[in-house]
Amino acid sequence: HTTYAAEYARGYLALKGNRVDPDDFEIIARGHRASEEALARQANRVLISDTDLITTLIWAEVFKGHVPPWVRDEADRRRYDLYLVTDVDVPWVDDPQRFLPKDRETFRDRCIHELEIRSRPYQIINGDWDERFRQAVKAVEEVIQR
Repeated sequence: HTTYAAEYARGYLALKGNRVDPDDFEIIARGHRASEEALARQANRVLISDTDLITTLIWAEVFKGHVPPWVRDEADRRRYDLYLVTDVDVPWVDDPQRFLPKDRETFRDRCIHELEIRSRPYQIINGDWDERFRQAVKAVEEVIQR
């Protein structure tokens, strides 16, 4: 019984025919930040957010080679109670906005590294799809009960 901030990039890029341009990352970062802030006011104790500015800065580095300083600063500033990091132990699911099918482990490890250098709490979610769902629900329930 709460709200969910969808991945802003997905809707934005769909409107552009799934083409990624270097200037997109600032727009995506601003849009996702605004979406989270608006939805947080409607949340019931917890806001589930699909992706964040740390993920956006990683993708900006992958596609653009660098990150606008304000995106890095904002990624450093924003805090969440828990990050759920999905493992790469399920088959790749192709879609027009998924990239790096052969570099999944490298990307996952980069996400973990970025969380660890910021001392952010995270849990790796793995197993089949049903097990992943169970792990995610349990992790969120534990955060709510704190």
